[in-house]
Amino acid sequence: MPDPKPLDKTHPPLPRSLAVLAGVAIAFLALYLLRYAARVLLTAFAGVLVAVLLEGVARLLYRYTPIKRLWALVIVIAVLLALIGLSLWFVGPRIANQAIEFADRLPQAFDRIRTYLGQQDWGRRILETLPDQIGALSGEFISGVTDMVTRVATALTTALVMGVIGLFMAFNPMPYLRGLLHLIPQGNRETMQSVMYAAARALRRWLLARFLSMVVVGVLTGIGLAIVHVPLALTLGLIAGMLSFVPYLGPLLSVFPGIMVAFASDPTVLPWVIAVYIIVQLLESNFITPLIEQETTSVPAALLILVQVLLTLLIGAWGILLAAPLTVAATVFIQMLYVRAVLGDAIPVMGEHDS
Repeated sequence: MPDPKPLDKTHPPLPRSLAVLAGVAIAFLALYLLRYAARVLLTAFAGVLVAVLLEGVARLLYRYTPIKRLWALVIVIAVLLALIGLSLWFVGPRIANQAIEFADRLPQAFDRIRTYLGQQDWGRRILETLPDQIGALSGEFISGVTDMVTRVATALTTALVMGVIGLFMAFNPMPYLRGLLHLIPQGNRETMQSVMYAAARALRRWLLARFLSMVVVGVLTGIGLAIVHVPLALTLGLIAGMLSFVPYLGPLLSVFPGIMVAFASDPTVLPWVIAVYIIVQLLESNFITPLIEQETTSVPAALLILVQVLLTLLIGAWGILLAAPLTVAATVFIQMLYVRAVLGDAIPVMGEHDS
């Protein structure tokens, strides 16, 4: 039998090249699909946050009263629904009217900003560089009302799905926990269960602290803006409170609606409006949040902002909303599974003293 002909190493075989191309194509396809799968996973994670929040509030009842856990959850949900209903009944019409007025004032604010810039030397240079940008923004705002309504409807639908997921998980979390643990090798299930409990504890503390901070920021902002006679103080306070759910970036974003309303109504109160936001944020960052969180669920600012920017670029608005709780949960996993278990460092785990 003749010896086999040696392979020509100067030209790689075609099947291998095709395999490499196929691998690259599959990798890009996986990344493309991962963007959509990430939204589903984030929706599920948001449902987990709802369950953790309900459990955290109900825990205050069934740990310190004779009320059973199931009835404590029912009471918490009933109270929350009652508060939402009463708020919509008494304050909802006023907020709706102010929101409509706010939408009407924004184009006026853009026009006033453009007029103000035109009266300044440095402002005219900006307008010459970007001659039609402010007017374009105003026009885009007016023409984008339909798109805004669609986005709001989509957000409300997604929030409803999150709430339903959270209710199911809050009332009966064990099937979901056991299902996740069955994916882990048997020898590591007990460790993973401890990590999950620790992550839930840290998230519970973070959520309760964040929602208390949101209430305080919203109330203080609304009162401060009302004192300096800014229109729509109630709506602006509500916006500031809601945006403060997003640490660091949220408070910065909440300033712009106040500036727009001040420009549209009375530009002379603009310094007072900015002062109100600065004072409230100084109180929130230096006194309110440290007092509520007690340094147990704090995340380094640079790390959190980096995660917020990264997730926003990858998946959009949901990324910036869920970046902080995702960072809290990931920090617990890293601390317990790597720093403690692998490196052997005896460090405190985030939220640990709440156990």
